[in-house]
Amino acid sequence: MTTTLTKVQQYLDSDDIDGAREEVARTYVNLKKVDGTVLDFAALLALGSQQALEMGLGVLGRELLKKDSEVNSDVIWLFIASILSRHNITADSPSRISILGLISCVEDWESPIFALLSPAIDSFLKVSLAEKNPLISEQTLDFISTWGENYAKAPRTRKQIKEFKSLTQSVLDKVDDLDIQEEWKEGLEKFFQRAGQQQYNKYSDQRIWSDASNFLKKIYTTTILNLDTSSNYYKVQNNIFRLITSCLAAMGTIVYGNGLSIAVRIYSLEKTESQPVIPNETYAALKGIFREIEYMTDRNRREIKPFISTQIILESWIIIFYMDLKSNQSNFLAEEIKSLYDGEYEENGGKLRINLAISTNALKFDLERYISTEDVHEFVENSTLITQLLQKIPPTLTSLLRLINLR
Repeated sequence: MTTTLTKVQQYLDSDDIDGAREEVARTYVNLKKVDGTVLDFAALLALGSQQALEMGLGVLGRELLKKDSEVNSDVIWLFIASILSRHNITADSPSRISILGLISCVEDWESPIFALLSPAIDSFLKVSLAEKNPLISEQTLDFISTWGENYAKAPRTRKQIKEFKSLTQSVLDKVDDLDIQEEWKEGLEKFFQRAGQQQYNKYSDQRIWSDASNFLKKIYTTTILNLDTSSNYYKVQNNIFRLITSCLAAMGTIVYGNGLSIAVRIYSLEKTESQPVIPNETYAALKGIFREIEYMTDRNRREIKPFISTQIILESWIIIFYMDLKSNQSNFLAEEIKSLYDGEYEENGGKLRINLAISTNALKFDLERYISTEDVHEFVENSTLITQLLQKIPPTLTSLLRLINLR
């Protein structure tokens, strides 16, 4: 099967920009349900070059503007998640404006599947607001002002709201047209009023921990993955799972408050291999490993509390731990965990990999690895999450793999 991604990339590799643009333009995308056309287009959005992404979003934008277009929320979720899972989108990319049309199609930001994406979208929008290009920053401000009351329903912390206020005010102050400035000001006031009310409501829908993962596995079944001989579907699924793991860690600190939230995903590198079913041993092993990290140094040992909350998503092998810690404790423990991982590790013939994300509100960890920078491996200041894809488990943690018998 020759995918849209393959065709477009061939044109781009030969510097035939017009050919690539025409190929994307004649691509049919069914916005009414998730089918083969949607999965094919999601691969373009997630894996294509930034130029291909910009072309793809241009096509979607025209489709969304059609009055008779019926847009399925599952399709919108998959497209947004595919874009946010990318390795990079530069701060000055026109796609930062185009994606706003997709985001505005979301009808319910309190639904678990969309609420989970809000930390990544918030980070994306903050970088857009900080961009020196007035068109990008002002269009982002216009989105928040116009669609703010709905988007404000997504769960976020007081600190995140404060950051939005600072960035939006900075953009608003530079607007020359006083009428537009006043209009945007009114919209922003509604956004912050609703967001301020939401922060006092504990997000109680437990499906936020599982809906996105289960939905993704439902879309990318083993049969679907095996149909894609170029493995694009598998790569898209894995990219989005990494995004989900990152957002789950962030949601831990949003839902429970200050502290340390750790999301761990264990998965096989063979897409056709079924996952093991040993939940109790897996949970005990992971918990034991992090307790080992807690006590591996003398400093602060007696002050660190046990994990007070856990969420287990068995079907996707994702486990979220939360610890109620002071900022200095979160900082200390996150440093210990972060320092353990580098390089590459193989177990059982290279079939196992672990994806881990850490979220904390500690000031020193006011960072996030997200797709809004030029370099995927770079940690960027002024956000709330640290995310790190673990490709190596050092000798101190090999007991984890022995306890989780993945043979």
